[in-house]
Amino acid sequence: LLLAVGLLIADVNTQIGLTKKEIQGVEYIQPLRNLLQHMAQHRGLTNALKNGNAAVAPKVAEKKKLVEQDVATINDTNGRLDAVLGLSQQWIQIRDKWNVLKTEVADIDAASSFTRHSNLLGEIKQLMIQASEKSGLRLDAELDSSYLGHEVSAGLPDLLETMGVLRGRGAGIISTGSASDAQQITIQVLTGRVKKGVADTVMSLNKTAEFNPALGSEISEKLKAFESAANDLIRQAEVIYNGDISGMDSGQFFATASASIGAGYK
Repeated sequence: LLLAVGLLIADVNTQIGLTKKEIQGVEYIQPLRNLLQHMAQHRGLTNALKNGNAAVAPKVAEKKKLVEQDVATINDTNGRLDAVLGLSQQWIQIRDKWNVLKTEVADIDAASSFTRHSNLLGEIKQLMIQASEKSGLRLDAELDSSYLGHEVSAGLPDLLETMGVLRGRGAGIISTGSASDAQQITIQVLTGRVKKGVADTVMSLNKTAEFNPALGSEISEKLKAFESAANDLIRQAEVIYNGDISGMDSGQFFATASASIGAGYK
């Protein structure tokens, strides 16, 4: 869904004559969304690993490689577009923090790993917003383009990050075999945020359809698929916060959550 919306912005740019700088903003944001997705997966799998699920170790290594590939891509993109967007300082800080984290992650506890990953993900989301603002994507007067620009730079990334936190926390809890009262409350709060985020995303993108039916038809199927997949995650999360996780599998929960998040990135 995020990729589809990003591609639609490019179409809108052509249709309403937006600037090359705005198109470059989309070009800068797209590899960042890949990094956001893969680093969130690395966070969740690492959390499961540190909570006792040794079976995910190969997947942790696989996601680390994907993050490294994303970093290399963004290095190139940032180098090409820095004269336009001027975001090198912010990107270098993120890259350097990742380089430190990847060397230290094996030696820190699960809570510290999760927090440091989450802080980095927050900085990546902020960089996406800055790229959007500097390129003018969020300032466009056309209503349909404005809604789309918001979803690419802020709305969907925020929702997908919350879903990623829910995935990581949930998989970690299931790996331990029991959920404390505090953990149940955490999962319930995160699930509520996901529910609201999905509803807000549907509303925002449906407004695009109202003002531009052609654009609406392009994203409607992906939006429905995303909403359905998100509801699958929500149903499993509800089992966790209701306290009975004896029949749950952390790998299956992680896979369900990843499928729902993946539907948001497609």
